[in-house]
Amino acid sequence: PMVSPLPLLVSFSLVASLLVPVHSQIVAKTHAECFLSIQGEGSMKCDGNGHCSSPSTCYDTLQQGFILESNGDVEKAYKTYQDAKKSCSEMDGDDMSTLFDEIIQALRCVDVSGLGAVSVPYGLFFSASYIEHTHPSHASNLYSLAISMRTQFAEAYMALGRLHMRLKEYDMAKVMLEHSLRLQPRKYVAHYMMGAFYMTTNQPLKAIPFFEAACPLAPESTVPLSALATSLHKAGGNANMMRAKDIYTDWIDKFNDHTPQIMANIAVLYKDLGMLVESIQAFERSLELDGHSASTHINYAHALEEGKRYNDAMAHYSAAVDDHDMSQERPDALCQLYVIEQRLGIWDQWYTRTSDVRDMQEGRISVGEGPCMTPSMSLFCPFDALHNLEVATSFANRTIAARSREPYYPYTGFNNGITKTGTNLRIGFISAYLSNHIVGQMISELFIQYDKEQLQFYVYATRPAPSIEGMVDKYADVANHDAETIAASIYADEIDILIDLDGHMPGNSQAVLALQPVPIQVSYLGFPGSSGAPYIQYIIADERVIPQEHAQHFSEKILYMPHSYFVAHHANMYQFASESDYTVGSNANVIFCSMNQVIKFDPDIFRIWLNILRSVTGSRLWLMSHPPEAKSHILAYAAKYLGGTIEASERILFHDHLVESKDHLVRLQQCSLFLDPPKYNSHATGLDALWMGVPILTLLGSKMSSRAGASMLHALSLSPTTTELLLASSIATYEKNAILLAVRLQQCSLFLDPPK
Repeated sequence: PMVSPLPLLVSFSLVASLLVPVHSQIVAKTHAECFLSIQGEGSMKCDGNGHCSSPSTCYDTLQQGFILESNGDVEKAYKTYQDAKKSCSEMDGDDMSTLFDEIIQALRCVDVSGLGAVSVPYGLFFSASYIEHTHPSHASNLYSLAISMRTQFAEAYMALGRLHMRLKEYDMAKVMLEHSLRLQPRKYVAHYMMGAFYMTTNQPLKAIPFFEAACPLAPESTVPLSALATSLHKAGGNANMMRAKDIYTDWIDKFNDHTPQIMANIAVLYKDLGMLVESIQAFERSLELDGHSASTHINYAHALEEGKRYNDAMAHYSAAVDDHDMSQERPDALCQLYVIEQRLGIWDQWYTRTSDVRDMQEGRISVGEGPCMTPSMSLFCPFDALHNLEVATSFANRTIAARSREPYYPYTGFNNGITKTGTNLRIGFISAYLSNHIVGQMISELFIQYDKEQLQFYVYATRPAPSIEGMVDKYADVANHDAETIAASIYADEIDILIDLDGHMPGNSQAVLALQPVPIQVSYLGFPGSSGAPYIQYIIADERVIPQEHAQHFSEKILYMPHSYFVAHHANMYQFASESDYTVGSNANVIFCSMNQVIKFDPDIFRIWLNILRSVTGSRLWLMSHPPEAKSHILAYAAKYLGGTIEASERILFHDHLVESKDHLVRLQQCSLFLDPPKYNSHATGLDALWMGVPILTLLGSKMSSRAGASMLHALSLSPTTTELLLASSIATYEKNAILLAVRLQQCSLFLDPPK
């Protein structure tokens, strides 16, 4: 996600300079230092309606005493203070009595400042501002007291709201800021702070109108304009982001502003608009101006990853990790560095990194902060299912907090039911991966074969997928629409069940699903884990990928398919395989293969594969160079582990990712045994191998993503003997069975059951 350099919370100095006389600020430090000599913490709070006073006797008496003291009548003031203490302590008990001992002394400090009685609320206001970062509870008390003395004190309401926001007391922050805005509707900063509140609580759509209102009230200020562009960008949707782009373009023309912060914001916006070349150019310009911005290094690395420039991306993640001045962003950079090292097969610090990232994520989740890794990336890491559920739940909760409106239907979809009669059941599908992606290839087989007499299929493509259009009852290209517009369209179509094919993959539709435009929402196929979302009621699986005892790791109820939850897409592909003349280019008698991205395996299983290779004379291990930069790292690791016993570069083959499915299928047919990575099983590629008659050796894992191989093998209805050979129960059995199967292959001994 974008790490925005924009400070969302306006500083007190900005507010103060706009609202109160400068000479009053001079005495604030003296007043605050006097106040800080008081020991203890107070507990006075405003109520939920923005009123910061208790029964009038308590506060009126206290204020009278203060006025008397300011006029020099110390003896009468002291007696009045005692009366105030008595009436306040009767109201709230011993704690309030102690608090008012402190407040009485604090009020005497105003005499030190030389302020008169009329300026008392401003004295308290400035004292609070001076100490709010070090003594927030005291500051809250002082702001509240200032408001009780001056009920229309808009600036104090704003400051108190800002303080509540910093303390993550969002309900009270909203009350205070709304009250401030009602009192000063013509002050741009009041609108700005309401927008900042909604941005802080991850509700950018709600922030937009407040920033829009602030801009004309301060036409020469870049602050509300920057905030508006940021909120439009974060709200997403092509229309919002293009509007943000126009704002930045006009901004540069008007203010001649090419600061590193602005260039970094524009670069991130370009990336999210798919303008990768322009994005990289803007990032480079930003780093030329300021090479020590952690957020820019991290975001630039994201763009480089999208451009498949993995080594360059790793360098910028490393820059953010290694620079100790970037401590605030370091956790995010460390997580991303860990992921890209896995992607490239750089395992020198794999065990340490794994432990550090897991601890970091758990720590952040435990205090209510978002994890540093997305749920989709977390699945590729050796984390347990419970940890992955916590990560997904954290992301789902943030999505709920960012909703632009209340959901159409309650999240209790288990009880919503479907009451439609006399018409076909209307099933919706939503995905960004329906074109040129394995999810689209697999689900298209379902679109071809579904019962059109009983069902209506509506497809909502968040990225264009025109090939789907003729297969279903309705195809809607919603690529350039925001979440609220898409949800409204789905709701208007009266969909009965909406099936999400993406889960938490990049470009997902979680913001749409959080609006619950359909009574029942289901997760399927694209994301092999729990969504952690209360707005997704079911997940489609089978008893191999999610056995009953693993249901506790899922927020959804589980719908079990009888054989395998996969939908195979090969019936229309297999016939073309014979048209390819692709060859492996090896005369080895046994070729082990694992046609997966490098991120799916780890050093533990790779060492097992090398052991197998060393034990089977003349065999080869065939991997996919995906990404190409991983090849050198994999070979270097293999050479070090093998120690010269065999030549790694001769025994390990690499082939590029093939776009043409027919070439890919023929290539698989030349494998002897497919080695399934245990950390994250082969899914579509595993199905490809089985369709081409290549046996798969897999290890039964503890997560949905590591049990896909078991699901496929079960669907083949193999004999118990063959199942025992191909479905290993331990890593030692996995290695032993691979060697045994290879020996049988060398002896031309058939071991796989005939197809049924």
